[in-house]
Amino acid sequence: MKYKADVFAVLTVLLLLLGAGYAQQNQTNTNPDDQQVASEKAQPPKAVHRQMPIYPQEAKGKRLQATVVVEAVVDKQGNVSSARMISGLKIFEDASLTAIKAWKFSPATLEGHPVEQKTQIRFEFRDYNPEASAFAK
Repeated sequence: MKYKADVFAVLTVLLLLLGAGYAQQNQTNTNPDDQQVASEKAQPPKAVHRQMPIYPQEAKGKRLQATVVVEAVVDKQGNVSSARMISGLKIFEDASLTAIKAWKFSPATLEGHPVEQKTQIRFEFRDYNPEASAFAK
């Protein structure tokens, strides 16, 4: 009988220790949602210098119009460190990427410190005279 009591006591202690370890692990585990919250608290970059894209001659000849969305990474100095077209007609890609790389931004900030952040820029190629408007996502 004493053997069963000892086994029961050892199992109880093990279960308590395992439970305490599990609770501690959950407390110290970083929540991936916290990173999302941090990026939501960042102030987005703001364009301070814009260069309009040059309407491609081939697109003019074909009387093409389109909206192009470019995703740009703005570094801590406010420069576009990389960019890629995420939607729009391929014929407008080079003009859009060339223009966005010439843009200058005030960098995004998090808790008052400059941070690198992605933003999206929309270029409207209409009436052969493109207009640009920026929006941050």
